[in-house]
Amino acid sequence: MQIHLEFQERIYQLYLRRAGGADIAVGNWSSPALTDPIGRLTHTTTVSGGTIQTATVDSYDAMGDIASFWQCASYNCGSANIWNSSYGYDPAGDLTSYTSYAGFTVSQAFNGAQQVTSASSNWSGTYLTLATLSYNPTGAIDSMCGGQGCAQSQEIREYNNRLQPVVFQVGNSNSPAADDCLVGVEGSARYEGTASR
Repeated sequence: MQIHLEFQERIYQLYLRRAGGADIAVGNWSSPALTDPIGRLTHTTTVSGGTIQTATVDSYDAMGDIASFWQCASYNCGSANIWNSSYGYDPAGDLTSYTSYAGFTVSQAFNGAQQVTSASSNWSGTYLTLATLSYNPTGAIDSMCGGQGCAQSQEIREYNNRLQPVVFQVGNSNSPAADDCLVGVEGSARYEGTASR
């Protein structure tokens, strides 16, 4: 009988967590009902002279990642205009999107090793690629290209047999060591007891 009651209590607690919680009031603003708040930080405030100076409110997804985040500063905590940011995740828990209170979204794509392979944003109204990345078999970054592709900007990294970085080249795909806008940069590193490149 005791095991059955404990099992029912756990199911009830899971139901409460999934059902969401109460809203949080900050000045003249109230949050929507928070999701998955049980056992998690839901809000913070700083107060001076009885007036809220800053506040944050967090709502979570079922995995415990922040799904929505509201915040205010001293000049808007008393109003109904609280800033809201939201976050999206893939099933592995990787942050795939961030939507700012300013209205733009940054999206990231991941490979099977949970490494970021590209980032894009709609800051200017349409989605633009910010960067693409490739990795070597050890998992270290092999190359990064800017938003206009490797023809515009590219960083190449090389490593020694101990996986220590030895060369960083910044340029473009036509001339990896020099870019039209940048002075050619080629770094070289030396490690004690190893040959330098």
